[in-house]
Amino acid sequence: MKVFSVASNGDVAASGTLYAKSASIGTPGSPGDLSERVDIAIDDEVESGDVVVVDPENTDSYRRSSRSYEQAVAGVISTNPTLMVGFGRTQHTAVLAMVGRIP
Repeated sequence: MKVFSVASNGDVAASGTLYAKSASIGTPGSPGDLSERVDIAIDDEVESGDVVVVDPENTDSYRRSSRSYEQAVAGVISTNPTLMVGFGRTQHTAVLAMVGRIP
């Protein structure tokens, strides 16, 4: 069983918990955001920069905002997340910025 690996493309995988006294993630001088991979309504398509709302048909998924001043705005689809968490439950997902700056 692998507990730590580094792939030739630079991907690092660890099966344990990461503890650090200090850690920096991202590229100096570039905007960064913390994002979560979330489920998107199956009949919708989103792209980076789209404002999304909680899907009124399914509160565990999101869809692109269709009008100004929506009450259920959840956030913006990330352009290039610095740190991403979650995987969503379906294959129809997008990366929703939770905190930070989106270029």
